[in-house]
Amino acid sequence: MGVKVLIVDDEDFIREMLREFLCGKGYEVVAVRSGEEALDMSSAGKFQVGLFDLRLPGMDGIELARRFREVDPDIVTIIMTGYPSLESVVEATKGGVYDYIVKPFRLVELERMLERALEERRRDKENKFLREKLAELQEKLEKYEALESHRPFGKAGTSARFSEAERRYRKQSRWPWRRSSLVRRDE
Repeated sequence: MGVKVLIVDDEDFIREMLREFLCGKGYEVVAVRSGEEALDMSSAGKFQVGLFDLRLPGMDGIELARRFREVDPDIVTIIMTGYPSLESVVEATKGGVYDYIVKPFRLVELERMLERALEERRRDKENKFLREKLAELQEKLEKYEALESHRPFGKAGTSARFSEAERRYRKQSRWPWRRSSLVRRDE
């Protein structure tokens, strides 16, 4: 299954051009004209990428990005605008937007941005998975070390010479028929 992209732009030409371009690159694309339509589509399926115009009827692209990130924090959102300003860049960054692209832009530039964003998203997910696994292993190691510290004769290999009692215990525990007796009977 391909990467699902949601395009939200009120300009029909741009919306359709982006839809055709991204479909041609193998993306699954849904294109709508307003933030409200986009929010309705969010319940229809999970999107990996959102391309949102900054100025939309009803709500702006930054607010739309915030709402999508509340539902799915893993979505990569990119704001497209023909009206760039420092304030909107700062607001977009605070809203968790991955990147900001100024219209008119080259489609190749957008493609590279999407590839970078998806690669970063993949790395983030992998890092999260690896951190969880590492925490699991650390917990298991701590349990093992706690058990190891309570062995009857201390940790294996901590002294060059085992005591006579430990030597007897180890020898007898190797043979199942001798495990019942801890004392060696020579006579």
